[in-house]
Amino acid sequence: MKIQVWETTSHKRKIEVEIPPDWIKEWNHVYLGVQEKLIQLQGYCRDDGKRVPCRRGLRVFLGSILRKDCPMREAVRAQIVHEPKVVVPRGTITNAIEQMRKAIR
Repeated sequence: MKIQVWETTSHKRKIEVEIPPDWIKEWNHVYLGVQEKLIQLQGYCRDDGKRVPCRRGLRVFLGSILRKDCPMREAVRAQIVHEPKVVVPRGTITNAIEQMRKAIR
């Protein structure tokens, strides 16, 4: 699949770049509807003159759009482990600092 991007950050000339198949495979593993979204982005990059990424920023550009617009697969979502938030009682850190200061004196 090819997509039009700026050759360099100077925005002088657009070129067509092949999206590597391993990127698409990786995104398909994580997100639903990747192929359809990439087809939409082909038209967007062809038609919009200013908001097109340069070649170096292509993966970040595509990844951020897929992350925002495509739902994550349930199997991948289930693998994400959320660490419980550690709540430190108020004043605990201050008390620890004071104890360290006293120990130093």
